[in-house]
Amino acid sequence: MEEDDDDSDYPEEMEDDDDDASYCTESSFRSHSTYSSTPGRRKPRVHRPRSPILEEKDIPPLDFPKSSEDLMVPNEHIMNVIAIYEVLRNFGTVLRLSPFRFEDFCAALVSQEQCTLMAEMHVVLLKAVLREEDTSNTTFGPADLKDSVNSTLYFIDGMTWPEVLRVYCESDQEYHHVLPYQEAEDYPYGPVENKIKVLQFLVDQFLTTNIAREELMSEGVIQYDDHCRVCHKLGDLLCCETCSAVYHLECVKPPLEEVPEDEWQCEVCVAHKVPGVTDCVAEIQKNKPYIRHEPIGYDRSRRKYWFLNRRLIM
Repeated sequence: MEEDDDDSDYPEEMEDDDDDASYCTESSFRSHSTYSSTPGRRKPRVHRPRSPILEEKDIPPLDFPKSSEDLMVPNEHIMNVIAIYEVLRNFGTVLRLSPFRFEDFCAALVSQEQCTLMAEMHVVLLKAVLREEDTSNTTFGPADLKDSVNSTLYFIDGMTWPEVLRVYCESDQEYHHVLPYQEAEDYPYGPVENKIKVLQFLVDQFLTTNIAREELMSEGVIQYDDHCRVCHKLGDLLCCETCSAVYHLECVKPPLEEVPEDEWQCEVCVAHKVPGVTDCVAEIQKNKPYIRHEPIGYDRSRRKYWFLNRRLIM
């Protein structure tokens, strides 16, 4: 059980808000048409039972067992780390980031060596943000230096991303508050606090992009591709149940002779079934878009309890 030092609030009344943007919707991923999908029915988010009203009376103190220390990240940073991880996990499809365990994420944050996972997280977030800037016709320098600047930004890879990140943060006065976390030490080999601050900044930037907004507003309805992922041709295509990919029967591995009667997943989605990630997602979280976690309850001392990433957090 992880202990979190954040101040907890104790809502004495929880009112249902019909206009709340964070709904868990349940929709079918099946589509009879390759070219269009009909919107699914919108269902309200399932709320937990209402917490009891706090009564001012003497109660015995509640003694907790010692907090577990299986995670490498200090307990005071747990909630911030989980917030970053949940965005990367829920938006992994649009970010084109393969699933990974929370324990691996924590290990990557504290690592002081070259880490592929850290590089990929920064690269996919930066690419998503830069695509949004390109759509908005944002220029990062004078017209005569435009090509030179763009070559620095868009030729990003596992070795050059720290410099691209620094250049991007220097491009706007609003982003300068992130620069000290990169310049204090040779980022990303500095303290874990610096990595968390930088990743929080990138995640916040990503959540303002159109691609993230479209994912939130899709209500779980998949817009399938128009062509086969293998041969890029049109025709009678087989739809994956969990992503936007479509294939000809003869293009899948192994090739199929007829359409399966049960739900079918492409080989990429099958490979992304990572133990400790996909098999531990609560049933309510499978109804996408699941964009807000709710506490599982409160105790008599107004402490808030969460169940996140297979852990009870207080």
